Amino acid sequence: MRTVDRCVVRCGRASVVFAAVAALSGLAACGDGDHPSTTPRAGAGGGAGSGAGSGTGGGGSGTTAAGGGTGGTAGGGGAVPESPLEAGIDEALAAGGGGAPAAARREIVPLSATEAANFRQGVDAFEVRGDDAAAKAAFEAVLASNPTAYRAAYNLGYLAERRGDTREAILSYQRALDIKPDYPNALRALFRLLERSGRVAEALSQVQSRASAFPDNNELQEILAEALIAANRADEGVVIARRMLLADANNLEAFQILLRASIQQGRSALTQELLTRIASNLEGSVPFDSCVGGGSPETRRACKLWAYCRFTLGRMAAEQGRKFEALQYFQNAIDADPTFVEARVLVAGYQLDGGQLGPAIENLEAARRVAPTWLPVLVGLGNAHRGQGNYAAAVQVLREAERLYPSAPEVPIALGLVYYDARTSNFEGLDRARADQTALEQFRRALGLMGGNDGELAALIQAAQADYDLATAPAPAPLEVPGGTGGAGDGWGGGWDSGGGGATDPGSGGATDDGWGGGGW
Repeated sequence: MRTVDRCVVRCGRASVVFAAVAALSGLAACGDGDHPSTTPRAGAGGGAGSGAGSGTGGGGSGTTAAGGGTGGTAGGGGAVPESPLEAGIDEALAAGGGGAPAAARREIVPLSATEAANFRQGVDAFEVRGDDAAAKAAFEAVLASNPTAYRAAYNLGYLAERRGDTREAILSYQRALDIKPDYPNALRALFRLLERSGRVAEALSQVQSRASAFPDNNELQEILAEALIAANRADEGVVIARRMLLADANNLEAFQILLRASIQQGRSALTQELLTRIASNLEGSVPFDSCVGGGSPETRRACKLWAYCRFTLGRMAAEQGRKFEALQYFQNAIDADPTFVEARVLVAGYQLDGGQLGPAIENLEAARRVAPTWLPVLVGLGNAHRGQGNYAAAVQVLREAERLYPSAPEVPIALGLVYYDARTSNFEGLDRARADQTALEQFRRALGLMGGNDGELAALIQAAQADYDLATAPAPAPLEVPGGTGGAGDGWGGGWDSGGGGATDPGSGGATDDGWGGGGW
């Protein structure tokens, strides 16, 4: 049903998100926040059963793990990101405020042996056993024993974000920053979460108030520049980048800020020039082929910048219709940084379009590990599970998306498509008519959320209504055939006599010994 396909591609993502498909913002929104929020769409393929890729609207999960591992081939699942938790305790063991100004400095008390053991237990509970509750309890115990355990506070923020508790996540990230004001990962996570919740002004205010105390901290200044660019104040972000370049003419963070600003401002020639210059600088220190996981923090940061550059090249190729080349660049981005959520969502979108549902689910699950509550990941997983006929899994993940994003029209569209595809499967005990009715209710809800003026969704509703009308139409009356009825009343022109022969009108066949009427044929 091609109407369904088109609507999944367009209506399956918020119209406001990819209306600006050519305009990339500089918002840090994925992995550890080193990449821009994007508005990708992977193309218009994919049948109603296969689903289509979902777009992005901003917001991966904050993490210090740079993400190692070897990337897969294009079309494959790629490397799985490292844990999004703060897994190390070495920094937490070091006393001191990390260079904070005297007014902001707070002495960080080293973890005791017991606290360190509890911290490791929390990491193991999450990484090894997948036990979020045990991990949460362990980090809470560490923080209760040592109120300066900022990494435990950060991890509690991530776990809260993972279970969809945005308020608790924000409070935990703020607590981590109150303990360690120059903590870039917590600041990125806080900014991203506020911005994604539509609290853009508050997000920028939080970043400005905290980063202003550290004018010489390049990481915090980079986050501030990203926040300004995301707030359509790219010129102010450029000022920060130029100030950083005055101190270091080869400062890669500054070039990344300029690159983000050029993208937002639509200065394609400058974007290409910056991409070339950044690649040249990176090749001299950390060649792209060396980005295979691990390494020093500096190496991991360089690999993340490589990933961002390849992602940008992929977007440029996609906008020019070079789909295969774009896919290669997006996969390169994942290879260099497995936590690059936007790249994974885009690759998964191409895979969904091509019917590669298994690899798409692998990519989306890897993205979900880093961005557990991000709408495009959840909707993409719902579409992929639907394509596999796993309707229960599709509904489960989409109900979670519905809880987190009650005003997002792509969620009821995706839910409606699940029930529409499952209308002959007795899913949830629903017969065809009730499944069609449930699908219609979801589609109409989505249309209301979109203002009631979306032509493609209206066409989808019309098609689903026709299916529902067919399923609920009364059975046709028995066909009447002209002719007399005999004693048996069979309505076929004569009854059967006691000898078994067919009694017919004169001239149209007589009774025979064989009992079949005969004669007149």
